[in-house]
Amino acid sequence: MYLVVGCPKCGAVRVAARGVKTTSCPTCGKRFKVDSAAVHFETDSPERARSAAALARAGDSIAIPDIVQRPAKPVKAASGMAAALAIAKWLSKDGIGFSEGAFLETAGEQGLKGAGAFFKKLRENAEIYEASCGRWLAVRRKA
Repeated sequence: MYLVVGCPKCGAVRVAARGVKTTSCPTCGKRFKVDSAAVHFETDSPERARSAAALARAGDSIAIPDIVQRPAKPVKAASGMAAALAIAKWLSKDGIGFSEGAFLETAGEQGLKGAGAFFKKLRENAEIYEASCGRWLAVRRKA
């Protein structure tokens, strides 16, 4: 089994074989645990894994299925726009982005009512942007 995983520091993707405990990011050099990384794609074929990683690097994430697995869910403590923004940031962790459907599904799981309206407000307030066709990312702001 082969995984396409995202670096937790910079979001760059790489292929890792299932069972490998740690790997290094080809972009920033950070060493991270494979089992705690965002998994973008999983396959039995090393060729398909390499192709999916290449598509992700090229920004053609629309060709890659939505995320198979993500790390811990966003905190439910927030409500309203704060919760919507927390969900968008959490969905953006992998650097590939999320679909509107993935946002609505996650918001529903988190108990956020009116998720569609919040998604629209996030767009209008420039809290999220369309990184590629139908894929959204939260804006990273410096503290």
